[in-house]
Amino acid sequence: MTALLKHAKLHRTVWRIARVTAALLFSVAGAFKLAGAESMVGLFAMIGWGQWFRFVTGGLELLGAALLLRRRTAIAGAVLLAFVAAGATMTHLTLIGGSPVPAILLLALTIGIAAAPLRSANRWFVGKD
Repeated sequence: MTALLKHAKLHRTVWRIARVTAALLFSVAGAFKLAGAESMVGLFAMIGWGQWFRFVTGGLELLGAALLLRRRTAIAGAVLLAFVAAGATMTHLTLIGGSPVPAILLLALTIGIAAAPLRSANRWFVGKD
């Protein structure tokens, strides 16, 4: 196996692991929001936008997680979840306090998932290995 093929296989494996990890994390977070976990109800009450926003956020997290699991829809799911994570980061920084680090890490992970296939396609298109 050539070095280029080994690199491509490793790239696909890492991308798949990142997608599944992000999907699990966002699925759990979305399920807690939709199930009405006491901590989530209190958190969204503190934000002050009403409980409808908890349902929207939880639904978007579950939708994005589902999109991440299919290779054809993974970029769309990652972009959607990057916006959710960016909103969570801003909410932590401006409204609820606490550490924004988990939201920032999820933002970085989803941006990486969205950008990885684009980077591979660009390398192939330009002809670099």
